[in-house]
Amino acid sequence: MATIHEDDIKRVALGFLRSYYKHRPRSDEMRTAVNMRGEGGIIVDSYLSYTDPEGDAFIATAEATSVDTRDEVKFSVQIRLLFWDSMVFGTLMGILYYLGSSWVSWLSMPVLNPTLRAITVLLVIVILAMIYRFGLRPLRRYRYIYAIAQFKKYHADEQWVALAKAVFPLLDENPYYRELKRQCTRFGFGLILVDNQLQPRLVISPAKEEIFDRQREAIKLFSLKNYTRLQELGNKDWLPIKWWRNWTNPYRDQDYFRFRSGFKHQGALIAFGLVIIATLHIKELKRMPVYHPNEVAYSKQMEQEAEHLKKEEGLSQDPKPFVVPFGEENKEEDIIGLNEEEEEVEVITVKPEAEVIIYDPFNQNLIFYDCERLYNFTETKYFIKVGEYGDRAATEKELQILGDVGIHATAFWEGCFSPNGTAFILYVDDLYDSSAEARFALDSLDVKLRQVKLQPEIQPISPLINYRY
Repeated sequence: MATIHEDDIKRVALGFLRSYYKHRPRSDEMRTAVNMRGEGGIIVDSYLSYTDPEGDAFIATAEATSVDTRDEVKFSVQIRLLFWDSMVFGTLMGILYYLGSSWVSWLSMPVLNPTLRAITVLLVIVILAMIYRFGLRPLRRYRYIYAIAQFKKYHADEQWVALAKAVFPLLDENPYYRELKRQCTRFGFGLILVDNQLQPRLVISPAKEEIFDRQREAIKLFSLKNYTRLQELGNKDWLPIKWWRNWTNPYRDQDYFRFRSGFKHQGALIAFGLVIIATLHIKELKRMPVYHPNEVAYSKQMEQEAEHLKKEEGLSQDPKPFVVPFGEENKEEDIIGLNEEEEEVEVITVKPEAEVIIYDPFNQNLIFYDCERLYNFTETKYFIKVGEYGDRAATEKELQILGDVGIHATAFWEGCFSPNGTAFILYVDDLYDSSAEARFALDSLDVKLRQVKLQPEIQPISPLINYRY
């Protein structure tokens, strides 16, 4: 069966428009034409205009489609728009994740170091974007129809799609035809079917009210002959430029994707979202209480420190403390609890006048313990000393300051370990088995301690000899 040509559909559509508008009130004769061209690559197959009684121009246009040009009215998925939308979705989810990690502790992934955490978040963003891309691909937002997209690029009072009936076999059972009808109804465009006998049939009438609320621009239309002449008169460029203009010409045959939506809004949202994510990540890094090292590098560092300590300390089981390698200014008499005669003299534990003091930032109160709280180790320990105070009031005040900025600190009376001690010693974090562990902990706390203008130092502490635990 022979198919009708697109030029025949153009003439049939033009005749239909004359018949459809012949009873409309007007102040002059109808003007009709075929194969009109406009700015921005607009192609109008059938054109009708007249002046209404109020003196305003009324314009109706039609897009003619035959079996040979059926891709003009068949929808295709906008892969690029789907990709950019999916990246916007993933970026927004990344922002929500960082905001949620401020309230839900496990979202901050404390077991990962900052680099791995950032990589993990980026992977989650990509995975969420892929879920969006494949899960929401069927959305009608991503169904692009060339004829409909072109109508949305310029203003006309009424616009029609005129297509051969043979374009869509079985019509309403065809998903492409159903989508074309849906978009014509949504955007207020008319639809005409032309059978093989060149008889038009009205399917959908155009909307009487403006759907786009004057968002489209009225453009000047030219006949194909006049347009070609204007192009030749204005084209005086060199041959390479002429070749490039011809290649990028928006009127190239079968260029059905030139009216696709741009992605500048999506790009701006993605850039803005990544800036927010980077800002929140940096903020999280600053308030992290623990530094997460590389596991391999940390293991090697600990092995090297252990070998170094063995050389310094020797293999002796002598419980007397030693001066730490990185605290050479410390003298033996400065080490808390050191007493040359302690091995020969039994220490009588006496309850001190001031207990061990800890500040509870959650309840904002001080907790007091006896010295016995610290008599639970038998070998030398190391701690990060941040201050020494002569009175209890100053010690309690400093404990509260540190607690309020998120630094866990403890104060103990020097007399707990030395009969001649009178001051309060303030240290942060915990007691450590080796100087290397104390140094590592100090590195992770260094930024916070500098914020409160404290100068930390690592000191050893010896257990009480002959104390019965």
